[in-house]
Amino acid sequence: MNTLEIIVVGICGVYVIYILLFSLLLAFSKRSSQRTTTRSVTIVVPFRNEKSHLGKLLKSFSELDYPKEQIEVILVNDHSSDGSENTNLENFNFDIQIINCEKEGKKAALTTGITMASNDIIVQTDADCVVPRYWLSTVVGELENSDLFCGTVLFSNSLIQNLELFAYQGVGKASLMLSSPILANGANMAYRKSDFIDIGGYQDNYKTSSGDDVFLLRSFAKHKKSIVYSFSPDACVSTTAEKSLIRFFQQRVRWASKTGKSKHIGTLFAGTILLSTNLCVVFQIAIWTVYGFTYDIGLVAVLSKITIDILILFLVALSTRVYRPLLCLPIAITLYSLYIVLIAILCVFYRPEWKNRKIQI
Repeated sequence: MNTLEIIVVGICGVYVIYILLFSLLLAFSKRSSQRTTTRSVTIVVPFRNEKSHLGKLLKSFSELDYPKEQIEVILVNDHSSDGSENTNLENFNFDIQIINCEKEGKKAALTTGITMASNDIIVQTDADCVVPRYWLSTVVGELENSDLFCGTVLFSNSLIQNLELFAYQGVGKASLMLSSPILANGANMAYRKSDFIDIGGYQDNYKTSSGDDVFLLRSFAKHKKSIVYSFSPDACVSTTAEKSLIRFFQQRVRWASKTGKSKHIGTLFAGTILLSTNLCVVFQIAIWTVYGFTYDIGLVAVLSKITIDILILFLVALSTRVYRPLLCLPIAITLYSLYIVLIAILCVFYRPEWKNRKIQI
């Protein structure tokens, strides 16, 4: 083998071992969940220009199997310009209010809502989501024996993009089982107000626009709080995928930017090995394109990488009981490495907008 082949094989080998470890952890993880309806809760929803989505979210709240007198909903308006703050609240049978946030940004909106909450248990989701019937009772039940709940989020309108969420959430749960959590989704989290105050909220990363979920996760871990990551279908929140290609890449750059701001060694390693391995795959494909396809050690490395990716995606599908995204595997496998490399390049040269705001990375 020449030097380049050794590098490709070495990096892909580390990646395969890394994802295999995560896969084994997922394969032997507990799948049980518990419910309770005995706690009063406050649901905090930050929003900015979500006029078309808020009604659907609130309707799903009204269909929850939870005593309505024990639910408080606080919608925090982050300087909307589309009239979202004028959403009609009269037809809902639970305590609900809209408050305006003085400062800008999601972290400021969340902090404002949590500060105003009447209850100690805080459950947060996003305005463009819909929650299932047993969401709240499952979330609160899981929080009985933990300090932070992290749940799954899937797209309702894109099978292929759900494969990406499978991967993120699989790594998220497996890394937690190693006591080094690196990923969570702010559209499905819960914790106690007292714990949020105890860890200092977002004070260590307030100026970074993105990453409220991951930074909060790391703060809970840093302060030795107990964390649970649930794949229960009863607690799976659905949202809508971006339909515009430009908005899709803006969203992914926002997601990827969290890694670069982290000082956590596990997060940095995960980002580095992910990018390095997919760079190797793109490089190997380029070699085959220029010099012709060959049955060599590079092929073994690429096939090993693809095989282990399929394994962890299958395990997450099995845990969440959502299988249809697996039908998109042939397309996803073909495009994924090039997509990851492109996102990495965009993170260096491009600062995306979110709701007409430049993101501070």
